[in-house]
Amino acid sequence: MPSKMNIDKKEISNPRKWSHMAEKAYVLGAMQVVESS
Repeated sequence: MPSKMNIDKKEISNPRKWSHMAEKAYVLGAMQVVESS
């Protein structure tokens, strides 16, 4: 559990990484929708 808190703090201090993760999640979600249809 403490290790997860450390990761969260690091991620929060890196907004560029957040936007990259969001973009990746969006792309993966879009791919899943395409596959399921």
